[in-house]
Amino acid sequence: MEKIRPTLGQNIKALIKQSPYKNLLAFHKAIVTYAEGDAISYSSLHNVVNDTKRPEERTLYQIALILKMKI
Repeated sequence: MEKIRPTLGQNIKALIKQSPYKNLLAFHKAIVTYAEGDAISYSSLHNVVNDTKRPEERTLYQIALILKMKI
């Protein structure tokens, strides 16, 4: 039987829950604080996490930066 792999959005959700931010709104506020005027929108982040939109490089970079991960 083939094992089902989690989606990118599911992986990001799990990482956010393990982070100090705990939810998407708090996580987005951290991105806004760090990136200031160049921050991704909450709706873009929401779409990526819910797998309704493929993330752009800038979005992945900001997510990885706040989670202190390498891409």
